[in-house]
Amino acid sequence: AILYGDDLVFNKKPALLQLIEVYNKYQDPIVALEKISRKEIHKYGVIDGVKIAPRTFQINNLIEKPKLGTEPSDLSIVGKYIITPEVIKELKKIKTKGELFLTDALLAVAKKRAVYGYQFEGKRYDCGSKIGFIKATIDSGLQHKETKSELKKYIKGLKI
Repeated sequence: AILYGDDLVFNKKPALLQLIEVYNKYQDPIVALEKISRKEIHKYGVIDGVKIAPRTFQINNLIEKPKLGTEPSDLSIVGKYIITPEVIKELKKIKTKGELFLTDALLAVAKKRAVYGYQFEGKRYDCGSKIGFIKATIDSGLQHKETKSELKKYIKGLKI
């Protein structure tokens, strides 16, 4: 599994466990997906795919940050993946001048065999932004029994 540290998902059933369950069914690479508003979707990697089961899509194409208005869907790629050795082989073939995009390797694999996307259940926080990180921290603190009470008092006492 590959889990990007700037994507946090809170749910009773962890997002990774949800992906593992889908992987166990299909035995092919799995990409975590989240529905995003059309006005924001161009900021993310997006899939073009066919729904084959509840929350599950067979991916035909992956587009990294498409131009506004050209997005094939409102399903964005979230930084959680279960990959296979074939994806690693494709990553090694990619020649880049800097950043390596996992989506390129997944797309190469998708041309040969199935790659799936799963729209996970849970609340995602984009901790790659300061506000996303702050929201995740506050929400997590409000859910934890050791910090909930004191954090609520603190927030109520803020002069906003």
